[in-house]
Amino acid sequence: MKLRKILVMFLSISVIATGAIGCSNKNTTKNDITSENSSESKDDEEIVVKITNIDDDKITAVVGTLNENKSDKNGEIPEKPDSNAPDNANGEKPDLPDGEKPEDADGNAPDIKPGSFEESDEEVTFTIDDNEDVAAADLEEGMIISLTLKENVAYDVTIVSKAGMKGEFSGKHDDSSSTNNSSKSNGSAATTITSDTTLSSETYTSDGDDENALRVDGADVTIENSTINKESGSSSNTENGDFYGANAGLLACNGANVDIKDITVTTNTVNGNGIFSYGEGTIVNVSDSKIVTSSNNSGGLMVTGGATLNASNLDVETAGNSSAAIRSDRGGGNLNVSGGKYVSNGLGSPAIYSTANIVVDSAELISNNSEAVVVEGKNSVTITNSSLTGNMTKTHNGKTDNLKCIMLYQSMSGDADEGQAEFSAKDSSITSLTGDMFYVTNTSAKIELENVGFTLATDVFLRAEGNSS
Repeated sequence: MKLRKILVMFLSISVIATGAIGCSNKNTTKNDITSENSSESKDDEEIVVKITNIDDDKITAVVGTLNENKSDKNGEIPEKPDSNAPDNANGEKPDLPDGEKPEDADGNAPDIKPGSFEESDEEVTFTIDDNEDVAAADLEEGMIISLTLKENVAYDVTIVSKAGMKGEFSGKHDDSSSTNNSSKSNGSAATTITSDTTLSSETYTSDGDDENALRVDGADVTIENSTINKESGSSSNTENGDFYGANAGLLACNGANVDIKDITVTTNTVNGNGIFSYGEGTIVNVSDSKIVTSSNNSGGLMVTGGATLNASNLDVETAGNSSAAIRSDRGGGNLNVSGGKYVSNGLGSPAIYSTANIVVDSAELISNNSEAVVVEGKNSVTITNSSLTGNMTKTHNGKTDNLKCIMLYQSMSGDADEGQAEFSAKDSSITSLTGDMFYVTNTSAKIELENVGFTLATDVFLRAEGNSS
């Protein structure tokens, strides 16, 4: 493969790409910009099934359809969660939204609305692809899941409803299921700090389900020269882990102010995000530290619910799928990074995934199996004096088309407000080892570049197109 190098002294691009309108094929040699029609054919269609039997890794299910629930506000997604949390021991959050739809590893969401499941006479038997976030061990008889089936192997597997819900469903996980009694929760913690203090040369560990190794709840705390190990413990609900910090190594919440220096954080479990800052008024400052995560849905740095996280001179590496090194999710916030190295290795794991305002300066950013940067919805990524490398090897279902380095898009998950997605870079270098340099779909976008060196894998610098998925 021959890479092409170009230098952009200054460029500002505004793009609108929606699922309803696609531009015809047209190339312009000045900036290598390509727009294509959105009516791409798909080899396989998504189906929805109800599991009837699980035999080791072989799953049998009945195919059906999801009918819209007219009584559920016409399927509308409720407002984002209130960041104010009660002072109970379990950190449970009242009245948080149902009906949210998850992303897959490429940032696409299944078009599912709350309703009920109607069985057909068709039955399928399949195994789940090894690269999927959901495995057979995560499933139960009676669960409703959506998937794409190819030669009796399931891809893009999403849990629509837990077992025992009588066909009713409300998104990725139905939190009212009896299998998840800690619905809409931060989970528990092996150690919780609730009063102002300074901690030094301590070790915090956890092997409990939905449990943080260390939680700072509403206190001003300084942590130095310490070790945090989230060794094991399953996640009963990945949304609680993605949105509210359950199962993370360190969780700061409820307006906590945490200063961290010279610590090591290691996690080895699903939703094992390294350092998680949650909720408005919560601020985490971390410097000169190392974070390593090994499992899926386990970012290095994580901010949600309007929180703030400031990082300086960190060494961060993630191994799992859906595990961006610098990561945000529902409710966003502010995440500022200065110096350090940030590496991701899993599918659907960019170096940066933004549903927040993320600013990076003087850092090395590498994604070895995914896009380098993804910006979802009305959010932004700004990089200066940094190097950025993306190497998206395949999509979540194993396909090798539609590869890209930097993606700006709007999903249907409800995790990010609709609006203009923004990416800006200055005095930096950006390398795409595969696919297009920029890809914009289903949103309006603004891209600003000043004194940026690009290494391109293809002739396409920017592709803007509608996407019906």
